[in-house]
Amino acid sequence: MKSFRFKITDLYFFVFIALSLLFILSNKVYAHEHYDFTYPDRASLIAAGWDFLAVKPSGGGTRNTEQITGAVVSYDQIAHPGVLRIPVDTGDLWAG
Repeated sequence: MKSFRFKITDLYFFVFIALSLLFILSNKVYAHEHYDFTYPDRASLIAAGWDFLAVKPSGGGTRNTEQITGAVVSYDQIAHPGVLRIPVDTGDLWAG
């Protein structure tokens, strides 16, 4: 039977993680904004201040990502209430 020995740094790490989780859960640091996308058409979306411009992370300008032919945005609030369906091609998703 093996015995496990913890180093003091392991204990500090555990306490740090536990306190961090308590802080996050008690102070609700997580995102809490909610947007209802109930726009019936493109004009309403644009009038509300939204756009399809992608901003380059390096601060070097923008590019228009709106598709106007083929797979386009669906504003159909009867088929999917509160949701806009925006198609994205392979390679267009960016995470950072």
